[in-house]
Amino acid sequence: MKERFSRMSGFQKFILIALVVMAAGFGLLYIHTIRREGYQYYDGLLFPSQENGNTVWSGVAEGRKVSFTVHPDKSVECRRGDKTYGPYTVKEDPSAVRTLNKSLTGIEIRRGETVIFRGGMEKHSYEEGYYYHLEWEDGTPYQEIRISTGTGLVKDERGQVFDAYEPSVYTIVSMMYGPNLTHRGHAGFWFLGLLCSFITALSVLYADEIFRWDVRRTVRGAEDAQPTDFYLTRRAIAWTVGLIAILTLYITGLKLW
Repeated sequence: MKERFSRMSGFQKFILIALVVMAAGFGLLYIHTIRREGYQYYDGLLFPSQENGNTVWSGVAEGRKVSFTVHPDKSVECRRGDKTYGPYTVKEDPSAVRTLNKSLTGIEIRRGETVIFRGGMEKHSYEEGYYYHLEWEDGTPYQEIRISTGTGLVKDERGQVFDAYEPSVYTIVSMMYGPNLTHRGHAGFWFLGLLCSFITALSVLYADEIFRWDVRRTVRGAEDAQPTDFYLTRRAIAWTVGLIAILTLYITGLKLW
């Protein structure tokens, strides 16, 4: 194999080395990305840290720095860019649940002195984690619907006015009671890229054998046949396109949730 590699052109060596480097480099990136779990907030992930006894979830979402500070008493403050929202506080109150659903925990969430949600909360588990089900005090499910007013403000389904970038009640509850964690990166794309890299590497390593096997099907004396410049150019383009496609495959898998 070493002798075969030494006889190759510089371009063939470049393709093989690039395939190996990409497989190893993206393999490490996938391990790091998949192991690093955070809270999905819009198009970004927020990761936890401890500051002065508080849990701070921070990251970048929609191109802005975002952080949620969760205090030991479950009060929450949100900062997006240079703007701060909150503090939000929660009080558990059984009288906030008027339905017969005994599994609901009655809660009242306030922004300062303003009540923004009063009703029931229930934590539901599923294969990949859990989510919070919220119901208003009258038993109506919380929909997290927001309608723009065209002035930088939005209204929820109950007509309450919020800043367009203010976190939703669902997000606030998630922060107070523990958010469901997720990660970027789909390992299947790395394995698919590795398989494509292996096939491409074989086509580079055994390029002459593949050429003669292809010619032997239609021409006698294929052992003495030599590839034309057009064939060599077409083959080089195919390897280049394959390399770019594999790189795209690796990158795409890293961006998926």
